Amino acid sequence: LGANPLSAALFATGIIDQAGLHAAFEDAAGPCILAVSGGRDSMFLLYLFRELRDAGLLSRPPLVFHLNHGLRPSAEEDLAFVAREARRLDFPFYFMERDAAVFARRTGTGIEVAGRRLRYRALGRLLQQQGGGLAITAHHADDYLESVLIHLIRGGGPAAMQTLAYYSRVEGVPVLRPMVALTRARITELVNEHGIPFLEDPTNASSEFLRNRLRRQVTPMLRAEGLDPLKLWRNFHEDPRVALPRSSPITRSAEYLSMDRRLLPDLRTGLAELKQLLDGAFRRLELAPADRKLLEELAEQMARGPAFRLSYVGRDFRICSDQRGPVWIFRRDAAIFRPPLVRKIAASAAGDPAIDVTYNRRTRRYRLQPGQRVGTFRAGLRAQLGDGSHVPVRKLLREAGVPEPVREFLPLIVTGAPGEESPVVLCLSFWEVLRDRRFNRT
Repeated sequence: LGANPLSAALFATGIIDQAGLHAAFEDAAGPCILAVSGGRDSMFLLYLFRELRDAGLLSRPPLVFHLNHGLRPSAEEDLAFVAREARRLDFPFYFMERDAAVFARRTGTGIEVAGRRLRYRALGRLLQQQGGGLAITAHHADDYLESVLIHLIRGGGPAAMQTLAYYSRVEGVPVLRPMVALTRARITELVNEHGIPFLEDPTNASSEFLRNRLRRQVTPMLRAEGLDPLKLWRNFHEDPRVALPRSSPITRSAEYLSMDRRLLPDLRTGLAELKQLLDGAFRRLELAPADRKLLEELAEQMARGPAFRLSYVGRDFRICSDQRGPVWIFRRDAAIFRPPLVRKIAASAAGDPAIDVTYNRRTRRYRLQPGQRVGTFRAGLRAQLGDGSHVPVRKLLREAGVPEPVREFLPLIVTGAPGEESPVVLCLSFWEVLRDRRFNRT
């Protein structure tokens, strides 16, 4: 690709190499979706991927996606322009229309946050329709500096410096940012040099948006004092060639976590401390920050007394806690909420059939006795102890610390007719670091 000017400029940054980028695309379980607004940066992205496609770096053609969120006076013109350019370059084109202003009023968020959430939700919906893949955005080094400043202004902690990684998940959407090592000035040079068409966003001149004010008034002064956004980015991010090895180019984020309920703050002073605590957990899970609706609902549940229970189901997450245990926060797409998969293995020398059970991204092998099979929890299920007495399985799972939403998915080895089965193994080794619980049967 050395003779291709756009991709050569990309690889010259040293952040990524051709092999690493190719590996990321090959390991994605679906197509790449380019988020294209029609502005200078995203049109550079579009033409860059035309170059990568023509050079044979992509095994599947990328899709071009445009969201009309109703924030620009030129929205219809933008849509027509991106559609025309995508089809001229022979890329499949998709678009959606959403009203960011209405969404902002309904959720109590700012217009910029609303537009961002709608964009990633739309990308996530398209990725689901395509059976997986990656969203590709045109974020660059100057975007990183502006985003860091916005996070700090809003009270962000150390994680603010790690925003806009080469790869991350946003609102549950896997996002790759191949241009993060390029500056806005360098992109402008290449766009002008190679005649890449684009539309100027009229909202860039508006002082209504914080990012625009920072771009015009603050970042020029910081640059004049010697601040290098790319150097800053490198200081707080792993080299993708290390973080994204070819054998597994996309790292997996945490899918659930717990916190001691004693960490929950006294709410008599307001919700700010609760939001700070939750936002830290949500960043670890790569979820959007906690909104006021969530904070107020949790505060109401916590006010019911010291033995309060927590239960909240959001669009992308789930929070629960019983009267004594920790507070669990799950991503809604966590593997823990998928039924176990069972694969039969050849019989052993003794003739006992073996199975591999895969659940929560772990695989265990079990040898079954006649009449045994894999099942899951149901209400009223009881286990028989060695002395002949019975105990509710719900109680055993609670004592083992298995959260209520997980119990219905956790594999069990059972025996007996459907509806009358009894467990012989609680497969607790799929949950955290517990050992299986086995029941002696006579």
